[in-house]
Amino acid sequence: DRVEARAGLARVAAAALDQAEARLQENRLEDARQALVLARELQVPRQRADAIAERLRVAEAAHAGLDALIAQARHAEAMGESQLALQTYQRVLALQPTHTAALEAREDLLSAQLQQAGAQLAKGDLAAAATRVAQARALDPGHVELPQAQAQLARAVEQRLQAADAALRRKRLDQALAAYQLLLSAAPDNAAARRGMERVALAHAAAATRAAADFHFDQAQASLAQARALAPRLPEIRQAEQALLRAHQSQSRLV
Repeated sequence: DRVEARAGLARVAAAALDQAEARLQENRLEDARQALVLARELQVPRQRADAIAERLRVAEAAHAGLDALIAQARHAEAMGESQLALQTYQRVLALQPTHTAALEAREDLLSAQLQQAGAQLAKGDLAAAATRVAQARALDPGHVELPQAQAQLARAVEQRLQAADAALRRKRLDQALAAYQLLLSAAPDNAAARRGMERVALAHAAAATRAAADFHFDQAQASLAQARALAPRLPEIRQAEQALLRAHQSQSRLV
């Protein structure tokens, strides 16, 4: 049965590839693309699929009117709409990856974008700078100015992390929390910042335990709520809850 199924899939794949070629000859480009996608999903011979894909790209380039797209992109640039211009140049390059004018224009726009990222870093806006650097990396991983921009961003993240850790050591929990949150908005995968958030939660849990021991129940509840909001699964939070419960019981016995 498996042999028959594989043979059937192979026949379907070959038919899809034949259909892609036929639709391409008929200039039905969208139908050709859909048939090619299906053929690739069914793992047709790569060499023939690649040849059809190349022909399809050339046909789409002619059909789309690359000159018109370039004109749209340049108009967007002139109007100060750099993101729209970048998107339009990307459309051109998706159709014709070696289009010189689009490559050069995209490079210039990304250079300007990376310079803006540097200015945002100087103002302390890590999240906005990180977004610009990430977009530049996605559009052109080999951009000549990208390594420097990434290094600047990494230094800024490290400096902010050190400042957050220092605030935490001085028990300035709100300041530390704000710094860690800013770091995570710029670098969501930053493990050190996530650990910092947990350390802030631990500090709040410890404060709740101390406040409960002094029968300062409102303060204990407030600290406990902050700890839960940051890291609800920490075992120290459960311990603080139990300390608060015991403190209530002790007060009841004293009364």
